[in-house]
Amino acid sequence: MPDVPAGESLQEIGRDGVQRAKVWLEKTGRVDVRFNRYDSCEAAFLGFKKLSGQEFSFDMSGVLRLDTGNVQFFGEVKKVSGEAGQGVMYPEYLAKCYRATVCHQTPYHFMWITWHPFSLNSWTQLCTAAQVKAAVAVHRTNYCETEEVDEQICSDLAERLWLIVLSDRQETLSMSDDMFRLLSGNIALRALQP
Repeated sequence: MPDVPAGESLQEIGRDGVQRAKVWLEKTGRVDVRFNRYDSCEAAFLGFKKLSGQEFSFDMSGVLRLDTGNVQFFGEVKKVSGEAGQGVMYPEYLAKCYRATVCHQTPYHFMWITWHPFSLNSWTQLCTAAQVKAAVAVHRTNYCETEEVDEQICSDLAERLWLIVLSDRQETLSMSDDMFRLLSGNIALRALQP
């Protein structure tokens, strides 16, 4: 096997993780991933701006079909085999979610999809309003235009956060491609019937 530079190797792992997360999410029947950062034509649909004007983006975006209706989501994917610094990256991710919400005044949902849990001592608190507020406060200079973090936005955002842990083995529990196509086709046919 040829030597692969670390950057290129990480890029391929990231691309593989986004593709695998996309497949798993779509096979729930509740998600349609429409954009991902590894398709240059689609990457523009994933970006937002920090206060400095510098851009940041998420790994994927699409439609989440909830019982209450369809909503747009953005996802960040971490195909890692260990904690890999997620405990440090996650608070900035929350600040980015806050910024995206404030910039567009849209109730987006946000998914952090990983292959390894992190911050185990505070795991049950990672999707709370208090965690969002603390994360935004730490990263305020890049993501918050006001001196005070808006607690109502933090509370609303916390209700739209998803923390998903996948595993290689868990992926095998998804429907086969043939079964998924068959079920999807039957659902579409029923929707067309009067």
